[in-house]
Amino acid sequence: MLLSYASRRLPSRLDPALHVAPAVTMAPPPWSIATATAFASSAHVLWRTASRQLPPGAFAACAGRRALGGAPSPLAPAATVCASAAAPRRDASGRPRPIASPAPGRRGPAAGLHGAAKPGGRPAAPRGRSAGAAAAAAAVAASGGGPPPRRGAAVAAVADSSGGQLPVHRLKGDVVTANEGASSDVVRDAAGRAVLKCMTLPQMEEWVVSIGQPRFRARQLWKWLYKTDKWASSFEEMTDLSKAFRAALADEAVVDALAINRVHQAADGTRKITFRLPGDEPGASAGIIESVLIPAPGRTTLCVSSQLGCALNCQFCLTAKMGLRRHLTVGEIVDQVVQTRRHFEAEAHISNVVFMGMGEPLHNIHAVLPAVDTLLHGDGLNMSHNKVTVSTSGLVPEIRRFARESKANLAVSLNASTDEVRSWIMPINRKYPLSSLMGVLREEFPRGNAGRTQAKVFFEYVMLRGVNDSLDDARRILRLTAGVPCKINLIHFNVHAGSEFTPSDRATMLAFQDFLVRKGMTVTIRESRGDDEMAACGQLGQPGDRPSPPRMRVPTAFEHAVDGEAVRAASSARRRPGPPAVRVGDTAAVSDQEGAVAAASTT
Repeated sequence: MLLSYASRRLPSRLDPALHVAPAVTMAPPPWSIATATAFASSAHVLWRTASRQLPPGAFAACAGRRALGGAPSPLAPAATVCASAAAPRRDASGRPRPIASPAPGRRGPAAGLHGAAKPGGRPAAPRGRSAGAAAAAAAVAASGGGPPPRRGAAVAAVADSSGGQLPVHRLKGDVVTANEGASSDVVRDAAGRAVLKCMTLPQMEEWVVSIGQPRFRARQLWKWLYKTDKWASSFEEMTDLSKAFRAALADEAVVDALAINRVHQAADGTRKITFRLPGDEPGASAGIIESVLIPAPGRTTLCVSSQLGCALNCQFCLTAKMGLRRHLTVGEIVDQVVQTRRHFEAEAHISNVVFMGMGEPLHNIHAVLPAVDTLLHGDGLNMSHNKVTVSTSGLVPEIRRFARESKANLAVSLNASTDEVRSWIMPINRKYPLSSLMGVLREEFPRGNAGRTQAKVFFEYVMLRGVNDSLDDARRILRLTAGVPCKINLIHFNVHAGSEFTPSDRATMLAFQDFLVRKGMTVTIRESRGDDEMAACGQLGQPGDRPSPPRMRVPTAFEHAVDGEAVRAASSARRRPGPPAVRVGDTAAVSDQEGAVAAASTT
């Protein structure tokens, strides 16, 4: 009956052999319950395969399975017929021909079980999935088949049928770690011990089972790591665990992913906390990252880092002069919050966390997303999603993925009203110009998915004298952000050694704010905090003796707005060689962002 219905529904796409498929004899023997269950599951998968809701191989995978009682699936004779019918037509070169979407409002092959087709002809998500359909989809996925991931999703590295690796799209400047692309792998330190804070709770459950412990031990460990007033620094503090288990943990795992290096106290109460990253050898350090604890009336904010250095070469940021040295792991991001709470919670409760320290968070999205989940987890750090904000310079595909998968707030560094200026001070604009950036924000905001809502995106705007602070810039921002629900945060530029920019004066910032407010926009001014200890926005990082990434060529129209001596130093820097290859774990990686920017700057 199902085959007959499918053949009437899709007559133009079916092999003629399918029209005789209903004649396949399926005699009604005295089936057992198990055999009947297998028949129902296979029939459901057949219907979804014929209507293009599962890949062509799904029915064959399900129909070939044996029933629970050991008898072959009763639909096995029709598997080959259905696979032939569901296979896409191909052109002379062997490539699948595109399938036209049904007219709006009509149900067709691209429509879901319970609704009309989604835009672009993609199938609507079914409300439920039978055991047989789930098994078939899993079988197809395991064999490398299955529908493509939805737009904006990360492309994971998966083994193909020949045992190789399918390509993974990366941004320039990526540093590849040995654990990337295999989320189930356990991250280990130089001594071979598992780093607990690099695990999600499900991963920790799998790990404790692998070392011979009951699954519930994972939740006990999780609470000792993250629950308020615990934040354990050693296994000896975990008093509800047996001594034997604690001894075993000391041999198998480590609690902290970082070690505090120094704490710098600014005159206004801001603290810059530096952490040592673990090196490739026991006791060695791979570098220093920085976090900033900012007290304010009614709240205390912790600004955390997501990378050691940064590949995006924003011209006004000190961190950019380091280049990208490596990504931080999930544990190294989360541990900045845990250790800061452990040492300073008695003085001020950390109410907000912002990913605005060293690095571009969405360039390290594979670690930032699970780190955010740990911050928000009810049995973890249990922060409100409204109190966690991730900032980006404008990586469009990652913005789309973050908006759909994370519950945290999103902020975007705008910093210019034209592509000319933004491509100069933020080279990532050459890959994702303002039109692309605003387009994805119009698509995704207001957000109402991933279990949270965010009505407005937060724009950050660093004010640079003579570069982006005129009233003409303010007018262009009005036009640029039309249709994007947003708030704008104006930021005082914090100077650092070698910078060619100067900050806008207070009167200019107020006039800029007043113009936009009178036009109906929500605009605030972020006060500079901790600049006497190089803890303010744009001042984090230690470039050291390594060559800095090349500076971008200053547009002729703005040469009067920058320091001439710094420009000459930037020209000299363009002629210096880029940083050498770096090695993280067992995988060599080279940051090629500097070379790409150097080539672009000569055009």
